[in-house]
Amino acid sequence: MGGSVTMKEAFRKLPEEKRARVVDAALREFGRHGYDSASLDRLVRAAGISKGGLYEYIGSKQDLFVYLAEHSYDALYRFISDHIGGESGLPADLVERVALVSRVAVDFYLKHPEIIGFISRSSDTNDLHLKRRIQEIFENHYDGIFGDADWSVLEFDRERVLGLLKWLLVRTRNSFLRSRKALRNKALCKAAYLEEWDFHLRILRRGIYKEGLGR
Repeated sequence: MGGSVTMKEAFRKLPEEKRARVVDAALREFGRHGYDSASLDRLVRAAGISKGGLYEYIGSKQDLFVYLAEHSYDALYRFISDHIGGESGLPADLVERVALVSRVAVDFYLKHPEIIGFISRSSDTNDLHLKRRIQEIFENHYDGIFGDADWSVLEFDRERVLGLLKWLLVRTRNSFLRSRKALRNKALCKAAYLEEWDFHLRILRRGIYKEGLGR
């Protein structure tokens, strides 16, 4: 699992089942309540351990949160990489890359709702230092997927386009979470998510390329 630098040695030595139980309970607690309102008392009850036991594994609530962010983004982007054949499977064209990644990512969303729930709340904190750390973790993974696309054919500045894509990513992920809660049916949630992305991608194909290079 990612983020082991923020956890104590005792955590890394736990049996896999117990370690997964602690992580799952923590993902649910932070995903439901955000960092500021999350309760370690609720967390340890859900994980079936003592609070003293939890502090054998973590240095602080913040350390645990950072670990979970690293673990969550590692899992998401490892899933994407595995399902597209690594970096060699990514199209050079930015919009086609987004289209491919969105179609793989939704399967991860459906398979790991607790991770996506955590990610959706991971910047929901008044701790500015923590917010910056979480943003850095996201940026590193995001850049690994989209940073080396072919920017030469685009009309606009690379950073502005990346910013737009990040906004769309958050928007579509939040729409997915709302659909998942309202619809329950996985196939319907996936269809709604992909339909939303198809709409955005049609607009991007017509609007971000240099003249004569639109897709």
